[in-house]
Amino acid sequence: MAAAPKDASGKPEIEKLFTDEDRKLVIDALMKKCDALDGAADGMIFDPLGCHFDPEEIASKPGQREGCLAPEKAAAIRKAFAGPKNACGTQVYPGFLYNAGIAASGPLPGLLNPHSRGLFGSVTTATTLAALCAGSRSARNILQNAHATST
Repeated sequence: MAAAPKDASGKPEIEKLFTDEDRKLVIDALMKKCDALDGAADGMIFDPLGCHFDPEEIASKPGQREGCLAPEKAAAIRKAFAGPKNACGTQVYPGFLYNAGIAASGPLPGLLNPHSRGLFGSVTTATTLAALCAGSRSARNILQNAHATST
């Protein structure tokens, strides 16, 4: 089951992915786990590298309906914050740090408040990157061809 509902054409409606209740649940759990890591419970996370929040900790268990997040939504948050990987599973860009602004709205929304129109244009709903895997036959061929043409 996908986390975001889909429109009539099958395109994900990312604006409807998280409800206000979902965002509050995630922020409350995040702050409970990571706010005081710097020594002060002040509504800010000043030790994001020490914050080991896992949204799947608040995912619903069988029969649980309140005070929890749908498992597919928890998995979507975890995947989004992990950062992009290529088809081989290699990290191609660092993940995001959890912080108190992840549920922010407005012109610079947090990751839990997605919109179809981003700051720099349309937001992609792609979940994979088209990239060659190191060591693959295609990558070796490209490298061999590049070497042959440069000598």
